[in-house]
Amino acid sequence: MQRITKNQVYRMIELLNDTLETPRDVYELNEDGSIKRTEDGRPISNPRTISLYGDICGWRLETRAGSRELTSMGTLRETYDKARAMYDGINMAREI
Repeated sequence: MQRITKNQVYRMIELLNDTLETPRDVYELNEDGSIKRTEDGRPISNPRTISLYGDICGWRLETRAGSRELTSMGTLRETYDKARAMYDGINMAREI
């Protein structure tokens, strides 16, 4: 079985975001590349953007800068497999 790297998971997340036509960046950016902020200084997130979260418990896919979990915690391989299943499912549904 092939070893899965974070770069492979990030690439699959980019494919998911592109397929769903959502921005790749978790936060909205200004023209100069800095993060847009509200009047009280909080960053403005892209609510539908899928991102990778990892800590000592493992990895998961989430949206809205951590407010919605799309998958449960797992290894990089499990997270990649779940992202790939989402990607394949979306593309299969579009063919119908």
